[in-house]
Amino acid sequence: TYNYIILPRIIELEKLFEIFYDESIRKSCKSFLINEYQTISSLEKFLLLKSIIEKAQKTNSAQIGQAASFDLASSLVKLLEELSQHNLSSEDLIKLDNGELPEHLQVNLVLLQQVLTSYEKVITDEKRIDKNTKYSLVVDELIQSWKQEPCSKPIILVGSTGSQTPTARLMNAIAQLPQGF
Repeated sequence: TYNYIILPRIIELEKLFEIFYDESIRKSCKSFLINEYQTISSLEKFLLLKSIIEKAQKTNSAQIGQAASFDLASSLVKLLEELSQHNLSSEDLIKLDNGELPEHLQVNLVLLQQVLTSYEKVITDEKRIDKNTKYSLVVDELIQSWKQEPCSKPIILVGSTGSQTPTARLMNAIAQLPQGF
């Protein structure tokens, strides 16, 4: 007799796109466009935002020092990552009404809106997305594929609380599968 051990395929949530290498899942995904988009790193995002801030300075009356523009770019990287974790975009910030703010904050909000609008245009034109947005898109695509053809293999999601919105959606979808745990 042979003693066989079947090892599970373990995929980190950050590398969830690897599940699309499974033939049965790949067949059921007709609109999988995520491979068209390159993920933008935090460093690339920082450098892009720094460049946009410097250009905005030249057209805006508010002058920001070199060190302050580094700090602003760094803060905006964190802000954009936080927004994408919560399924929000910079457009949600751009919609803020600045009429009730003091004048110095209105100037800052105008600069922020200019920088974020330029940032969104550049990454859209270059077909770039951040890792959180890509993860959310992968989760949505996977859930759609399971709605068309539920996965027959056991899927167990462990080690996550579901605190991020896409992960919570994934956990819910796995729980709905015939062998989802």
